[in-house]
Amino acid sequence: MNRKQVVILLALVVVLGGAGLLLTQRQKSSWTNSNQSAGKKVLGDFPVNEIVEITIKHDTNSLTLAKKKDDVWRVRERKDYPANYSEISDLLLKVRELKAVQTEQVGASQMARLSLAQTQGSNGATTVQFKIGDGKAIHELWLGKKHLRKSSQPSPLGGMDDEGFPDGRYVKTGAGSGTVLLVSEPLANAEPKPEQWISKDFFKVEKLRAVSVDYPASTNSWKVTRESESGEWKLADPKAGEQFDATKASGLNSALSTPAISDVATDSSLESLGLKEPTLVNLETFDNFHYTLKVGAK
Repeated sequence: MNRKQVVILLALVVVLGGAGLLLTQRQKSSWTNSNQSAGKKVLGDFPVNEIVEITIKHDTNSLTLAKKKDDVWRVRERKDYPANYSEISDLLLKVRELKAVQTEQVGASQMARLSLAQTQGSNGATTVQFKIGDGKAIHELWLGKKHLRKSSQPSPLGGMDDEGFPDGRYVKTGAGSGTVLLVSEPLANAEPKPEQWISKDFFKVEKLRAVSVDYPASTNSWKVTRESESGEWKLADPKAGEQFDATKASGLNSALSTPAISDVATDSSLESLGLKEPTLVNLETFDNFHYTLKVGAK
């Protein structure tokens, strides 16, 4: 390679490097200086305490959380079963504090790549609508693709660093807005999944004294008792030839001590739920509490 070729090659490197730097600066500028929204709250003065209804939609799925006259939040898709208020409060407080860290004007044809398209499917946005006491919708937040950040340290489990972890989300306010904002909160719980929003609290049974199980077929029924909280379980009225397994019975000490609800059945047919002729479980405690459970199909 002669001197002239070396000079030409160096000139090309300088030109290409400068073009790349200019393009990078322009792209960065488009995210940070396209308007004055960066650093401001996305929904302005968001009235947390006035919100009485939240509707979350994605694809063909829809969820409505409503605050009833008894001041209890309920899940409409679960026959108004009480909702988990801490989850609702967490969502409202996060939405109130949402701030844009980057902004960009995006054309309608490009919304799909950010999962903010006005359509169904994976490219469609998740919409979250908020209503106040008079039923008026005051805000509608469109949630798009989560922003992922790769960890600087390799994961010992492997595979986790390929995509990274969510540290933000692309959003916009309303269907007609062409301004896409990147916020530093992924809003991971904003999904139209009723089972995630119901209250999981259930009663706890402690200090069991007696347990009886009455099956539809009475020959399978049984009862066990104990004389003290630390005493051994014994089979009540054992029949001839029956052998009692005390090891299995020891599991009753913690039975129903920490139960939780996973979902609420929406089918009202007792027969389809196996509750037309249920198995009855009667529990007695040393504190003289009595519980009756009707157990249906698995």
